[in-house]
Amino acid sequence: MPGLFHCVADDKQGSVAILFALALLPLIGAAAVALDYSKATRDRAELQKAVDAAALGAVDPDEIDDQRRITLAKNIFSANDRLGAQASASTTSIGERVVTVSASAKSPATLISALGISDTTVSARATAIKKNDGTPICLLALNKSVAGAVSFNGSSTFIADNCAVQSNSSHANGMEITGTATAQAKSFCSVGGVSNATRVSPAARSSCAPVADPLASVAYPTDVSCTRTNVQVKPSEVTSLDPGVYCNGLDLKGTATLAPGMYVIKDGPLNISSQAFVNGQGVTFFLTGNNAGFGINGGGAVNLAAPTAGQFVGILISRTGTPIQAEAIHLVVGRRPHSGARSIRQLRRSR
Repeated sequence: MPGLFHCVADDKQGSVAILFALALLPLIGAAAVALDYSKATRDRAELQKAVDAAALGAVDPDEIDDQRRITLAKNIFSANDRLGAQASASTTSIGERVVTVSASAKSPATLISALGISDTTVSARATAIKKNDGTPICLLALNKSVAGAVSFNGSSTFIADNCAVQSNSSHANGMEITGTATAQAKSFCSVGGVSNATRVSPAARSSCAPVADPLASVAYPTDVSCTRTNVQVKPSEVTSLDPGVYCNGLDLKGTATLAPGMYVIKDGPLNISSQAFVNGQGVTFFLTGNNAGFGINGGGAVNLAAPTAGQFVGILISRTGTPIQAEAIHLVVGRRPHSGARSIRQLRRSR
């Protein structure tokens, strides 16, 4: 008997098998987790491809509004989605166009389902940004709703070979071309519609993204005490003008040479008639108060260039209306750090 018990006590083969089986369980679990993690990673990569395609595809078209852009993003995502994911999209179009697409889906578990885990949530997000195509804007109308925010009419001719014209108005005729007017620029674009779009070169586009005011941070003069009042240069007159505050407008019908500097036109328009010849380098017109605006009539000869240095670099004409201070029209000429606008050498009429 002692020999029998001694043999049983020394036989450890069965306990080794049990310990091996117990040790094998976490190894199998780890392998299952690794395999399912690899599957979830592949599913997330597929999801990322779908949101990338949706964001890139939706940010590119120009002539659609934000809601149609969001719908387009979702449709592109659905066409590329293989996981039955839920997607959301958002877009902004101020200054630069941004489309963001997010999605999440369940990646079904395989081996780890034995551990009570049925699936893994995977998610992906993509943001596409379309910046200005590089063409500087030299004429920008910021009013969001009026008809003819940018208007070319009569027999006027507008030439701005190195820059773009933009209307932020959502009106059906946010940009108007009437009469026998002609205009030429790098591009013409309106947030709303365009009347006679093919009358300008190249043809004007509609449903464009609005552009943020690039001059919003510029500090304009606060001291607008009149230095001259009711100034008119008559058709036969030849004169020189100096910077200052011109109250009740500035009416140019003859020949005027402008010294460099800031010309504040207060409570009246800047008007250049068909007989006028106006020349000035390094000048800025700031239009403010009641009836602020400007008109350059057909036949008027204008050779103006904005400052190339200093606080008002690149700004030729800026209008701020009262009492709505946010409304402004800017004509930017010259080189500006954030726009790169180049000079308009010939300008016969714009509004």
